[in-house]
Amino acid sequence: MIEKGRYANFEILSGGDLKITLNKDGKKEFKLLYKESKESMNDYDMLREIVDDFFGNGWTWLAPEQVGALTDAPILSNDAFYNDDGIMEVKGDVWWYPNYAVIDLAKELIDSGELIFTKAEEWED
Repeated sequence: MIEKGRYANFEILSGGDLKITLNKDGKKEFKLLYKESKESMNDYDMLREIVDDFFGNGWTWLAPEQVGALTDAPILSNDAFYNDDGIMEVKGDVWWYPNYAVIDLAKELIDSGELIFTKAEEWED
């Protein structure tokens, strides 16, 4: 299934990984964002900016400590929320970008127009 956004599409691949693909408008907008903001924004924040319309519609960025991860990689879920006690509950799948330390997200998006986030293994809290 492909979820279409203003600048990008989210597709869960057959193996479970998540592919984020920039559409035509997204490629133009991201190149402009990179050119204007590369000194003031990191690549992760640029990604967040370009796919912002998915969040609030079920998708959520997660901090590593919210899922017990020992990484600084970008992490997202298709079903996570804060419960009444202010604790993040993850009910859906979780994906992360393991190459965050060796691949510049922004340059990868500009060069290929897509990113593959790896599906995290099931875990119990």
